[in-house]
Amino acid sequence: DLARDMAGTVSSSERIVQTPVPLNYARHTSRLLILWCFSMPIALVGEIGWLVVPVTAFVSWALFAIQEIGLIIEEPFSAYLSLDVFAKTVFEDTGVALQAIENPAESSSPSSSSSKSSSFAVAQ
Repeated sequence: DLARDMAGTVSSSERIVQTPVPLNYARHTSRLLILWCFSMPIALVGEIGWLVVPVTAFVSWALFAIQEIGLIIEEPFSAYLSLDVFAKTVFEDTGVALQAIENPAESSSPSSSSSKSSSFAVAQ
C-alpha cells in the first residue's frame, strides 16, 4: 500500500516536470516587459527629470531579475537542483533498509557493518 502511494506520487511529480510552460506565454511576458521598460522613461521624465535614468535602470533590472527567477522556477528539476545525488542516496538507503528487514540478525551485529555510509536508521 505504501509502495503504491509512493508510485502514485512519483508519477504525479513526473507529470508536473514534463508539462512545459507554453513558449508563447514566455515570449509574451518578455515582450510586454520590454515594452513597459522602454515606455517607463517617457512617462517619468516630466516628473523626475534626469533621475529617470537610474530609476529606469534599477526598475528594469529588478523586473528582469524577477522574470528570470520565474523562468528558473518553472523548471526546478533542471541544472539548478541536482536530483541525482538525492536519488542515489535514497537508492542506497532503501537497499540498506531492505537488507535490514530481510536479515535482521546480520544488520544488528557490529561485525557486519557495510563500507557504505547511510543516513537511514532502521527502527526496530
